[in-house]
Amino acid sequence: YVSLYWRARAGTNGLARTHYLTPRYQQVAVVYEDVKFEPSGKTLKRPNWTNFGFANGGPRYPVKLDSAHAGEELPIAKYPADVPFVPAKETPFAGRAEFYQLRYGPYLIAMNTTKEKTFELAPPAGVKQAPDLVSGKTVALDAPLRVGPRSTVVLFLDSKTAK
Repeated sequence: YVSLYWRARAGTNGLARTHYLTPRYQQVAVVYEDVKFEPSGKTLKRPNWTNFGFANGGPRYPVKLDSAHAGEELPIAKYPADVPFVPAKETPFAGRAEFYQLRYGPYLIAMNTTKEKTFELAPPAGVKQAPDLVSGKTVALDAPLRVGPRSTVVLFLDSKTAK
């Protein structure tokens, strides 16, 4: 399971949440992902919340604790023209990227969320081909893979191809 749009409700954060599960192993992680988006020119300054990244920071501790992320500025993606912008208000538009790319374990995932744009997925070095778990086809990786509008590619890089 992967959430490419993870807790990006007020700004673009470049984080994904994964739950990797096999019959013998499982791992839950928050990981970096590469995102592409059209910036709005606005940013969100992270508040000094130490518990939750939402809901006014959650419960308060009895001692003064500061968040390591306090003051970090997150870029805000360009909003649709008919949606009003309200600073720091949670919305599905503020952190939504146009293109997500994540390499995690034996998987390389790319998602294009646009209606008209095409993005390129750079293949990993030394990998010649890999099965796409979405289409069921093996794709050649001798050049960047074009990811069309409203499409997702999930490449399985097995132990022979994953480096």
